[in-house]
Amino acid sequence: MTDADAAAVPRWKYRTLLFKKRWLTAGAVIILVGVAWVAREPIANEFIGDQLDSRGVPASYTIDRIGLRSEILSDIVIGDPKRPDLTAKKVEVLLGYGWRGPYVSEIRADGVRLYGRFVDGRLSFGSLDKFRDPTSTDPFALPDLSVVLRDARARVDTPWGNVGAALNGGGNLRRDFNGKLALVAPRIAAAGCSGDDISFYGTVLVRNVRPQLIGPLRGGSLRCADGSVSAASPQIALDLSLSEDLQSWKGKADASIARLVTDRSRPNEWVCARSSTGRPC
Repeated sequence: MTDADAAAVPRWKYRTLLFKKRWLTAGAVIILVGVAWVAREPIANEFIGDQLDSRGVPASYTIDRIGLRSEILSDIVIGDPKRPDLTAKKVEVLLGYGWRGPYVSEIRADGVRLYGRFVDGRLSFGSLDKFRDPTSTDPFALPDLSVVLRDARARVDTPWGNVGAALNGGGNLRRDFNGKLALVAPRIAAAGCSGDDISFYGTVLVRNVRPQLIGPLRGGSLRCADGSVSAASPQIALDLSLSEDLQSWKGKADASIARLVTDRSRPNEWVCARSSTGRPC
């Protein structure tokens, strides 16, 4: 409509035309939003599928619900179905919205099972490794993400022995995570020593990007120097703060041994040995 045409139209009719135009525009937006809402599950399914296919990661899952604030997936299997790298009963992804668009604000996972192994001196989780940048030389860092984990378990095969882990907890992985951690290893062998029935049951915290372990590390037996020195029921009370890259630690570890046996002496009863001070009892 030109200025001349607008001048020729009565003011009330001109306002009516603008009103109708705005309503038509608003109606078109509502229709588009409605179509997007109805098609949200196929769109989400295609997006997730594209992310997996582009990396060559085999996976299967069920979309239970797709909303504006959360997405729920169940029966998740990533990797070879006969030997998966990760499975989960249910995962809920909570979304937030900022100036740059939507982002993942929290992940709630139930019944996660993770399988990994050490390969060439590096921890690998099979097909999940394809989500990492293979050229990156950055050290390990905890993601700035809030999580809630229920019945999360992992198994890691290492050259020193197989380790199983169970974790329950929640919070931001860089600032305020609180959880309960259990570690078990039927047999560990390293640095000329071997231990049986190794376990840790305690608290794991993250404060200022530093993970903390608090609790007892126990073993059924410990043997060193080709078996010439053995310790029965060793126990170490840990209160450690690890660096962000997990390469160093500070804190204390108080050790106690029920019985120490060497090939040159008779069994000795030990009450404690404080590794943090080096002063035996």
